[in-house]
Amino acid sequence: MSTLGHPHRTTPRPPGRARVTPRDLVLLQFVSEAQPVRAVDLATVSGMSLEMVRRRTRVLRDLGVLATHVVSSEVCNYYTLGRAALPHLQRVGAAEDRLHVPKGLGKVNIDHHLGAVHLHAVLLRATAAAQGPRLVEFLHERDVRRATGAGPGVNVPDAVAVLERTNGAQFAAVIEIDLGTENPSFVASTKFVPYAAMQNAGESLRGVADWFVAVVVQGERRLHRLARAAWDAGVPEGFVYLTTRPDISLLTALGDIWKTPAIDGDSAVLIRAAPFRGGRDRSPDHAADRSPGGNGQRGSFEASQLGSFREESRSFTHGSG
Repeated sequence: MSTLGHPHRTTPRPPGRARVTPRDLVLLQFVSEAQPVRAVDLATVSGMSLEMVRRRTRVLRDLGVLATHVVSSEVCNYYTLGRAALPHLQRVGAAEDRLHVPKGLGKVNIDHHLGAVHLHAVLLRATAAAQGPRLVEFLHERDVRRATGAGPGVNVPDAVAVLERTNGAQFAAVIEIDLGTENPSFVASTKFVPYAAMQNAGESLRGVADWFVAVVVQGERRLHRLARAAWDAGVPEGFVYLTTRPDISLLTALGDIWKTPAIDGDSAVLIRAAPFRGGRDRSPDHAADRSPGGNGQRGSFEASQLGSFREESRSFTHGSG
């Protein structure tokens, strides 16, 4: 993806007596893990106001610590590490594979990537603020490819998150950012079904046996269509969780904004769930608490979108939540 030179947005100016502050290191660490990022993502992670983040990114650009990329005069800036950031990150113990200074934005699918960056920023801040699971690591597509050795033609997740419960047990999530450009049946057959087969075969994710699939979509209609496709493809209940991108925020990401298709008598319904809290309802008799305070809550559903199915036509594979 090419970038444009912009006299006021990309050209460094003399930094004067400016320096990198401890709060700037929070920004740099996140950029090293998720680059390219936007100012709004840095505001989410740091707790700074958007205006303060923009002010600090200009200072860090002038210091050569951040590089600013402009793909269009009408859209926001994107930020990646500058070479001067490396000594600062080394001093705070950043992982060696995070010390990468890209020459530009490269061939990254920016819309997919920014969807994952948004969830990364929200999970990082939300888990740090809550007394619950903590985020251990978040790998973006390039990190997944580096870790697995997968080439450009091999399908890999848009991101992988590993979290740790308060009791020390870890769980993980395959994260898919859906932009609505592919047929739902194709998504189910090329992503959901292979993931389910991997888990049924006992394959771990980043060394974690307990994992699920989290899908972020653009709107409610697309969510219902993907849920229907997952159900028709025979994906086990309580394995694929879907939510819409506008629903994800610091206050909601760990809550029950996620939905998963489930059986209810002869009907398929969507169940609200909170998989990122560290507990998922996957019991064979579906006897888990469905009250608002439980792990799952039966939500309203348009039958015309998902339809009704016979229970005997489905075989379920269950695991511990």
